[in-house]
Amino acid sequence: MANLSAIMGIVGKESQGTIGAVQRMIQNLGIAVDTAVAAAFIWIYAGSGTAGLMVGFRAAWGYATFTLSISLLLILFIFVRKHGSPLSIDTGDDD
Repeated sequence: MANLSAIMGIVGKESQGTIGAVQRMIQNLGIAVDTAVAAAFIWIYAGSGTAGLMVGFRAAWGYATFTLSISLLLILFIFVRKHGSPLSIDTGDDD
């Protein structure tokens, strides 16, 4: 959400409605695509009975975990490029 605020501050008032709509459209598209992929995993294995359905659910959760992991790694990468290592400790001593 902070990125959207930064973008809204850069564009003029006349373009803010368009930028907000494009952001929401991309967000909705991502939700729809991920839902379709998860449903496809479940549907592929659903014909094998209850055990197959459980395999489909596990595959869908695996996909969700994978996409979340990729997103978190990208966020960490961007943070490190912008601010340096999150593990470095600044003690305030410049000896």
